[in-house]
Amino acid sequence: NATAIGANQSSIATNTSGLSSLTTTVTGLQTELSTLESDVTALDSQLSTLDSDVTTLGSDVTTLDSQLTTLDEAVVTLDADLDAVDASVGDLENDVGCPSDMVDAGGYCIDTDENSSQNWQAHANLCQSEGKRMCSLAEWIGACNDRSALGLNDMIDGNYEYVDEYWVMNYTNGNYYSSYVSVGNTSCSRIYYSGWGCTNSTCYDTTNAGDSYVSRCCR
Repeated sequence: NATAIGANQSSIATNTSGLSSLTTTVTGLQTELSTLESDVTALDSQLSTLDSDVTTLGSDVTTLDSQLTTLDEAVVTLDADLDAVDASVGDLENDVGCPSDMVDAGGYCIDTDENSSQNWQAHANLCQSEGKRMCSLAEWIGACNDRSALGLNDMIDGNYEYVDEYWVMNYTNGNYYSSYVSVGNTSCSRIYYSGWGCTNSTCYDTTNAGDSYVSRCCR
């Protein structure tokens, strides 16, 4: 019995040691499980935050879509406003019409009265200084043919009037002849060319820019 008791005591000691080791292992596992649970909780929190961020992003995208739609509508409205402004400008231009010293000859304005007699370049400078220009040959003749209805004065009173055309012709002797176009005198379609002979580029000399005739400006 004594021997059996000793053997049992030895077995109990061994089992006690094993139990102690198992208890230590279980304690370690419990610690690891607690850590794992803490990690899972933290992961759940992160997932919750991510879900919140995704929801916020979706809301931001919706807001952005709404803003883009509003911007598109604003652009359409702006285009309509610009069209209205263009139309208003056109109406204003029509309302403004020609200056008081000019009449509407159908698409352009022309001076009611002729300017004083001077050379072509002086007339060109005068028209430019008044924000106008020399009339073309076609404009002058068109207005002349309708002069009575337009109320234009002195268009065929015996004086030629300069228009905006001039040309330079080369002669075989090496000289040039600069010719400025004037029209009128006793007929709307009567055309006269005036100028002078010159050499090289002196035909553009503004001190000799044609004979002195009257003229009127257009715009």
